[in-house]
Amino acid sequence: KTADDDNGHGSHVAGIIASSDNTYRGVAPGVTLGALKVLNATGTGSLGAVVAGIDFCTMYTSVFNTKVITMSLGGGGPYQVGTCPTWIDPAITNAFNAGIFVDAASGNDGFTNGISYPACAPNVVSVGAVFDEGLQADTVTPYTNRGVNLYLLTPGSVITSTLLGGGFGDKSGTSMAAPHVAGVAALLVDIRPNATPPYIENILKISGKKVYDGASSLFFSRIDARAAARMAGNPDKWLHDKRLTF
Repeated sequence: KTADDDNGHGSHVAGIIASSDNTYRGVAPGVTLGALKVLNATGTGSLGAVVAGIDFCTMYTSVFNTKVITMSLGGGGPYQVGTCPTWIDPAITNAFNAGIFVDAASGNDGFTNGISYPACAPNVVSVGAVFDEGLQADTVTPYTNRGVNLYLLTPGSVITSTLLGGGFGDKSGTSMAAPHVAGVAALLVDIRPNATPPYIENILKISGKKVYDGASSLFFSRIDARAAARMAGNPDKWLHDKRLTF
């Protein structure tokens, strides 16, 4: 059954990862996507549906060679390490143990002392948003949930990607930031097929640009795809891959 997109959110997220357009190219345009529908047209749904989606990826890892799960969904908070819920943690842990890298959007409530769930869960890499150009470049967006358990930053405002029904348009949010991480994670797996989730997370953290956030008085790592690929040990493959643009 096709995972139909009701409002364009999933289509936009997918394009950030995989668009092959010459102008609005995704982070990993050669990747194969699997779209699993776990929310309804209003952006709500049951935790059971989210668990089923994660379990499907884990169960069929050997069939589809699943390496990355990205979730532009979540809610609640602000959650810190000690207050994060555990509702779907077993499913996430199973995916992690199967070698699947999992990331999730930190949420758009503007919290400065915690993030949403499931971004706060163990074995999930939480992702916040920065502006990507102009005078505000590499500034954390006001809406981004952050705290000591926010792991990475990527561009989230204003991101041009695929629209439902065709064409391209702009959207903003940590939902747009999370797929950037997923795309780079996929590239790292392509460079180093045996890369584990902790290995990918570590490279993304230490190779990124350190960004100071005055609202939380914290430093975060904004991913640097080129630096991460170099650190993965095969810069020639990255630099000469004609699919990629900078």
